[in-house]
Amino acid sequence: DMRNITIEDESEDVVLVTGAIGKPEPESLKVSAAVEGGWFAASSLLVSGPDALARATACDAALKGRLSALEELEIYTEFIGGGVTLPENIRQQMSPTLNPPEVLLRWAVTSPNRQDITDFSREVAPLVLTGPAGVGGYGARPKPRRQLEFWPSLISRNCIEPLVRVELLTHLRITQESERFHFIRKRTRGILSRLQDELDEREWTRPIVKKLGLEKDDP
Repeated sequence: DMRNITIEDESEDVVLVTGAIGKPEPESLKVSAAVEGGWFAASSLLVSGPDALARATACDAALKGRLSALEELEIYTEFIGGGVTLPENIRQQMSPTLNPPEVLLRWAVTSPNRQDITDFSREVAPLVLTGPAGVGGYGARPKPRRQLEFWPSLISRNCIEPLVRVELLTHLRITQESERFHFIRKRTRGILSRLQDELDEREWTRPIVKKLGLEKDDP
């Protein structure tokens, strides 16, 4: 604790520091870990024209209705352009008068089951033809991707063994030597290939040279 620290001059280039208080080390240490958290994907549609927000809401309800049998699937919806960044109370007050010309309807879904994410990705594009009017702007079908979750926790200090390892220079040298080896091997293969081509050419041209009497006598 250095809140009550004081510094006093003792002599030239010498100071006295007092007031610092030491505390015993804690029994536990903080752990910031990332663990596998299932699967996720995201997709969006653009809803434009009159009553865009209401039609985007209907489009969202249609998608959720089609996927209601997937109990482990969690769907997060954003109506970008419809006050999504505003606090909830302000958005509710503005909703009767809010009438944006277009709304970007965005979904983010998560599930421990990959097939749930695949089923979601197959239901987005059909909304252009089977959903409310004025829906478009969808992209490619999203692919399920692995998700990592943040897992903060505490661990007993007795379970931790200090270890310091510096591998930067070693790794750098290995990388350089590996690149040099590949460069030399590539050049060597090129030289051997050219030598082989020259040898092959001599083999099939030698009979022709003999017939034409152009072969030089060996010294």
